[in-house]
Amino acid sequence: MGLWDDLTANVPSVDLGGTARSLYSGASDLVDRGVGAATDAGRYLHDGAVELGHDAYGLGERAVQGVSDTADAAYHGLTDWHFEGRQARNGAAPSDAELGDPSRGWELLPPSMSVFHDDGHGAPERKYVNGDGRESVRDGDTGTEVTDPRYMATYNYVTPMAWDNAHGVSGVAEWAARGIGHIGADVLPYLLGGNVRGPG
Repeated sequence: MGLWDDLTANVPSVDLGGTARSLYSGASDLVDRGVGAATDAGRYLHDGAVELGHDAYGLGERAVQGVSDTADAAYHGLTDWHFEGRQARNGAAPSDAELGDPSRGWELLPPSMSVFHDDGHGAPERKYVNGDGRESVRDGDTGTEVTDPRYMATYNYVTPMAWDNAHGVSGVAEWAARGIGHIGADVLPYLLGGNVRGPG
């Protein structure tokens, strides 16, 4: 039953003719179509707003990822010399024969100059340096090359000099300059970032 029927149900029968009924039916149809159109428009606006929200979120997410990727690339570019550069320049560990051959340029440093390479277990590790920047760290107990990233050998951009090799004023000046250079170029980067990129 429609609204017209409800309104006219208790009214004494009066013939209003087909015109009024047709007008009511047309008006009712228009109202139904208007409600449907408004519902469709509301649904369209809601769906559009949701899609816009998803697009904005996606855009924001891509912007954050872009900033993160740029920061990672910049960090990697600024630290390559320390991590990958040292590993590439240090190369393979020298043999025992190379370390023992004075013509190869390897110098055994005193334990006081090897503290960052000593694991604190057993005999102290032995640190050898070469004038070309290469380094070798041998386990104090086994004599094998240390591979633990915390204590392993790394290339020295400024090779340290043992105090015993500082002879005369120029020797002391060289010892001081190389010590300061080694701290700045080799020790501080190690303290800030370790020997390898990432965990380790």
